[in-house]
Amino acid sequence: MSMDALNLLKHDHQAVEKLFQSWERSGGGEAGYQFCKEICSELSVHSEIEEQCFYPGVRAMAGLEDMVEHSFEEHAQVKNMCGEIEAMPSGDPRLKERMENLKQAVMHHVHEEERQMFPKVRETCDQQWLLGLGQAMEQQKTQIQARMNAPAAPGEQRVREDVRDPSRRESLR
Repeated sequence: MSMDALNLLKHDHQAVEKLFQSWERSGGGEAGYQFCKEICSELSVHSEIEEQCFYPGVRAMAGLEDMVEHSFEEHAQVKNMCGEIEAMPSGDPRLKERMENLKQAVMHHVHEEERQMFPKVRETCDQQWLLGLGQAMEQQKTQIQARMNAPAAPGEQRVREDVRDPSRRESLR
């Protein structure tokens, strides 16, 4: 059974919150680093479905234009933070602080959406419309995840490694 758009987004929020809890319990190291990467990957997918499906749908609703714009700004901040985190090696001493800052930014965004935006959307939108939007978002999410999990093109993985590993970047010069 399909979830409506708001329940789908809340489900994603809960999944990311659980990943943050797992990261905190991991104690760092390689296991913690894998949670960092998974959190950023989940946030990337979630942001994309919100930006491509959800926000355009609710932007036109009375009083939500400013909320949507604010959410786009918060997404840009989170994407920048994830970009920094994903570029760090697993043993980077700044990783814990960056992850704590990311968690704080994400939890702030989730709180605003769930306490301010979602109630207004629920009041204003027809349940059938929300179900249809939820189905579209589920399809988009599946496509994004498939694209992210697709094997890298020949040479692409090496380029990614070169960009992320400072010692490799230096050897290219």
